[in-house]
Amino acid sequence: MNTKDARRIAFGTTPASDLANYFAAWQHLYDAEVELKEPDLLYLDKLICDGSVTPREGYFDILDK
Repeated sequence: MNTKDARRIAFGTTPASDLANYFAAWQHLYDAEVELKEPDLLYLDKLICDGSVTPREGYFDILDK
């Protein structure tokens, strides 16, 4: 998946073929470190906390401090 397609799927311009494809789009945006607006970053954080997007190593380390 490329960033253009990921944006279209994540933001609903192009329907995802299934839920896994929708989460894969968000995963791509996260992995590619695409600049997102605050509401989208908060939603991405929710997807990470729900286990739908896999975070980079150390993402939750701040919770241990």
